[in-house]
Amino acid sequence: MSETTVLLVEDDQELSASLDLALKRLHYKVTKAPNGLKAKELLSHWDFDLILSDVKMPEMDGIELLEWFRSKSIVPFIMMTAHAEVLETKSAYDLGANGFLQKPFQVEELESEIKRVLYEKEDAEVSRDRDFARIPIDEFTSGSVISYNIYIRLNEKKYVKVAEKGLDLDIERVKTYKDKGVQYLYLTIEDFRVYLSTAMIISENLASSNIDRGKKQRFIKHTGEMLAQKVMVEGVDNQALLASKDFFMTMLDVVLDSSDMMELLTLLEDHSDHLYTHCVAVSLYAILIVRELDWKANPTTFKVGLAGLLHDVGKKELSEDLLQKKRPLFSRAERELYETHPSKGAEILMACDNVPQEVIQAVRQHHENLTGTGFPDHLQGDQVVPLARVLRLTDIFCNFVIKNPDMPKPLSPRLAVEQIRQLYNKEIDYKFFKCLETLVKRG
Repeated sequence: MSETTVLLVEDDQELSASLDLALKRLHYKVTKAPNGLKAKELLSHWDFDLILSDVKMPEMDGIELLEWFRSKSIVPFIMMTAHAEVLETKSAYDLGANGFLQKPFQVEELESEIKRVLYEKEDAEVSRDRDFARIPIDEFTSGSVISYNIYIRLNEKKYVKVAEKGLDLDIERVKTYKDKGVQYLYLTIEDFRVYLSTAMIISENLASSNIDRGKKQRFIKHTGEMLAQKVMVEGVDNQALLASKDFFMTMLDVVLDSSDMMELLTLLEDHSDHLYTHCVAVSLYAILIVRELDWKANPTTFKVGLAGLLHDVGKKELSEDLLQKKRPLFSRAERELYETHPSKGAEILMACDNVPQEVIQAVRQHHENLTGTGFPDHLQGDQVVPLARVLRLTDIFCNFVIKNPDMPKPLSPRLAVEQIRQLYNKEIDYKFFKCLETLVKRG
């Protein structure tokens, strides 16, 4: 059987020599070219089984070479990219590159990628979207050494590593990505969990190995459909809302690795028609508000979202008949029972493993207000923690814009903001209200 022939296109002489040696040890027949122009000349006269090309080269770069070559041939083409070359990687994929090697790479990675593009067929049914979490590129604009491998998404089956853990992520390069329209970078779900480590409800020791993965995925799918159909209302900044939805869905994916949380959220979803919908809505809009306020620390945003998702968990102790009843029609006994749900929720969460104390505190205080007329503890002013103030505002807002027993015909976000201004002006934290108002004005 004849040797597999490889055209190696690399302008760095030292790297070219090293790759030449590695390829020959793997029993490939190698021809070298110092740039795309020389490679084009060789490809015009000779056939090769594989092209292995750098991106940045003089005279003719790898992208130009690939574009020319794809008009002539479908022979496999592997692109070697530096960690900064996000846009070039996307361009190479769009032009038909079959594989990618992110420098620096090991010989084992080289061998694996060559075998994959030459001999293996990609499974058309396998999506990798659940393996990655997307993060708005704005969160990388501080410019710093990165603690995780960073990827870009080419399609649902193809993610390519573009930044190596421990390397510097240059702020000017990130700005270039933004200027060219790149909105998101990606971490693996495992790294995203570490990214949120100070807020994590799940740790390696607490993640349940007996979670029913099918049930988890069905629950996530159901929640995503609910978000789209019932929770994401028109009249709020759509781009910001979509980014908050992405954060929420990744948070939910992480949370559901806890059997305690799976059980609690399933109980909420099963308990009444609107209870789980309301909890999802409060979580989403709380995330939206704090991101508008520029709370850049993802662990803090995670806690806000988690507190919103769990804020009404104490209502699972109340009857569905009571929850379906309009609050102005409550008897005194019913009102007193209803007002126990924040403290009951805090008690339930204290019995769960490793729920952050700030989340428990926010759940207990989510019906407190700045005037001291809330419940269950009649706190006022700075006694009410910031997370609880966010929840109080979003709880009110969602009661206006999401269908529920008290609001069978929901208001538009603009009318809801006006109602909050008129009815709750002294009770709510104004800085959070201004963020909500701004998001609605942009909607």
